[in-house]
Amino acid sequence: KRKLLSGLWKTANHHKEQSIMLKFLANDFNEPRWKTCALKNAYALLGKQRFEYAAAFFLLGDRLKDAVNVCLKHLNDFQLAVAICRVYEGDDGIILKSVFEEYIIPLAISTGDRWLASLAFWFLGQRDRAVKAIMAPLETLRTLSNNSSSTQSSTSISSPSSLIPTESPDAALIVLYKQLKEKSIQTLRGASEISPETEYFFVLRSIFAYDRMGCPLLALHLVRTWKFTPESMIKNPRHILKSRRRTTVFDIPILNNDSRISSGFINFDNW
Repeated sequence: KRKLLSGLWKTANHHKEQSIMLKFLANDFNEPRWKTCALKNAYALLGKQRFEYAAAFFLLGDRLKDAVNVCLKHLNDFQLAVAICRVYEGDDGIILKSVFEEYIIPLAISTGDRWLASLAFWFLGQRDRAVKAIMAPLETLRTLSNNSSSTQSSTSISSPSSLIPTESPDAALIVLYKQLKEKSIQTLRGASEISPETEYFFVLRSIFAYDRMGCPLLALHLVRTWKFTPESMIKNPRHILKSRRRTTVFDIPILNNDSRISSGFINFDNW
């Protein structure tokens, strides 16, 4: 939005380049001549290590991919790259997809960031992989990333010996897993490819993590309320979704001590 950008520059009276930028933005960048001029300025700004300006001039020259590369390689800011792609070409753009597949997912794997990995797969529409990314071994995540072009994954996570994490346990991941697991049939398909042993050790690590954090009540709540998905229900995921839709939440009456623990509502004055 060149007119909006020009309006912002008009308010920047303190900036020494205000007059130059206003004059430059007054040109019609739909013409090849001014696109070429914008690109020349972008490369010149790269040489001066003024990377934010360089990315902006690449956008003026209709070079989204080059602007994104500046954000990723020079600014190390993938969030800015994603924001630019979504504004410029929408959520279904080819360049945005390549940013997730070629940069964000490998970054999440190398840093052990399962939240980021799950988000990336979810954004790409690979909901089953988004669920598996929460507890899959990192080498399995790399396999999922390399096979992201396929519509379905046959990878089965079933070896408890591979569950020794290379990153610190994140107790909040189990909340994300529970939320995504029964979100849709596709996420249930991803959960069905995780063996009961894998899920068991994942829950166990989360319990220990809550206990070490000084949250024994959360650990106890997890022990008492966690339900593993039976194999028969995994084969018929629509039954789970139908049951969830019929679930009704009522106002909670006066609770005894046991129900307070399981519900999370505790009055310590009565203990």
